[in-house]
Amino acid sequence: MNLVMVGSFETEADADNVQQLIRRITSQVDIAVDEGVLGVGENNREFGESLRTLLRELDLFILNSHEMEQFRYDVSIEVKGRRLVLTTDEIDVSAFLKILVDQGAKVEVYSAHHHHGTDLGPDTSGS
Repeated sequence: MNLVMVGSFETEADADNVQQLIRRITSQVDIAVDEGVLGVGENNREFGESLRTLLRELDLFILNSHEMEQFRYDVSIEVKGRRLVLTTDEIDVSAFLKILVDQGAKVEVYSAHHHHGTDLGPDTSGS
């Protein structure tokens, strides 16, 4: 897919904070999978207490348990100034989109296969 998602924030600090927020959720999802609380490729119906507590602490009530496995995908997240740039070969990225919008970003999503030269995702122009 070569998907690129760009969240533009008011400040670089906002972009940094959202990157850290995503890292915290990813870390907790990894723990929940390792403990058998969440399964990858399963229809998860529960968050597990530790993950539910973290989401409550982060004031993120927009995510559902089915989206948690998205945090296990091969995703690159980089802050470039006021922009947080997420790249992945996955198409199911609703959890990341929800977080970016909830945290105040203006979001752009596109395939780097079709849009070259943006300097934000991988260069797929073949040159």
